[in-house]
Amino acid sequence: MPKLELYDNSEAFNKVSSNEDLHELYKECVNTLKESNSKLTNLTNLSSYRLPQISDSMWRYVRARGFEGFKEYWKDKVSTRNDDTGLNDETVDTGTDKLYFVPQNYVKSLDDPSTITANTVGSIVEYFKMAENFRIKSELKPKTEAILQFIGNRDVKSKYRGRSKKGQESNIYKFAKSFVEMNIYDIKTKSAIWDIKERDYSILGFKGHIKPRKVNFTKLMLGLKALGTTVNLGLNIICATTGFFTAVYNDIINSLSGRYYSFSDSLNGTKALIVDLFKNNFSLLSDYHNST
Repeated sequence: MPKLELYDNSEAFNKVSSNEDLHELYKECVNTLKESNSKLTNLTNLSSYRLPQISDSMWRYVRARGFEGFKEYWKDKVSTRNDDTGLNDETVDTGTDKLYFVPQNYVKSLDDPSTITANTVGSIVEYFKMAENFRIKSELKPKTEAILQFIGNRDVKSKYRGRSKKGQESNIYKFAKSFVEMNIYDIKTKSAIWDIKERDYSILGFKGHIKPRKVNFTKLMLGLKALGTTVNLGLNIICATTGFFTAVYNDIINSLSGRYYSFSDSLNGTKALIVDLFKNNFSLLSDYHNST
């Protein structure tokens, strides 16, 4: 049991309980977590009151640990984390092949609990989707593996060249294997990983300690690709300026004509846009800032 003097949140809980809408939301969140945990049939002792372990934006890291948090955020951007999707590397090497596992994200504790996302509802929705995917994929796994094995055991003969290939060397088997890995095991890209072991170092008189970390070069390249897309599209000033003035022009015409909305509706929309712009600006670098 946690120490009451350190983790007493009764005041916040009583405040939520006194508001009927918030209390209903609280109960729905707990029920959703309970239902999600029931789908993860291979895990036990999962708490319905433990939030999904999803990290937040850079602002959350900096707010929690200052400059150290800033450094950890960028380290996490090139490392394999529990809340990464599409980069599943949970495998068992059998000597002749690799056995993959259906991923279970957001279960393992974050390295720093203070960086957990503040988007409670969004993270619970994401957790439920993960659990439901695990349930469905676990049911499909035996069938898909049997089909894949059947394809791999059949020799394939080319119509044009008349040559035969072993099943596992054929293009159809490679395509089927890639399809299964992508849709059942969430392996959308092959990860190139450098596993750094924990150790102390001393370089030119500077001493330090390196924590164990899996540096994922594939994730790094995907991040650079996303950055390039942002620069080419999001930071295209000419295109953005043209779009802005076109939108303002259409808004003025619609506001004056009243065909789709009134002038007061336009003002309210502009106000909401400005508020949301500043409110969400700090979470732009989060992977889950738009999850709901």
